[in-house]
Amino acid sequence: MATKKIRLAAALSLTLTSSLLLSGCSSDNAAIEKCEKMVTARLRSPASAKFSGIKIHKDDAKNFNIEGSVDSQNGFGALIRSSFSCYVTDGDKVDLYSFY
Repeated sequence: MATKKIRLAAALSLTLTSSLLLSGCSSDNAAIEKCEKMVTARLRSPASAKFSGIKIHKDDAKNFNIEGSVDSQNGFGALIRSSFSCYVTDGDKVDLYSFY
């Protein structure tokens, strides 16, 4: 019983710490999510998408350049890695200017 309470307290502490660390990055996270959505829409098997190596560069407070890789299945079921670059402006407009 005591072990369960300790685990619950540790999980709650980790959740609160993660929330505090990410709270300052909400616009970064929103930009990344929009870019990933744009990339996912171009994939043959969107459900198999696994993103990695995400790098974000801020031009200013509202403009982001996002680069990364995505692993997804092609039409034959083989896992293929593709690289992408997106430019998110004013938090609304997303331009996918490279996907290979």
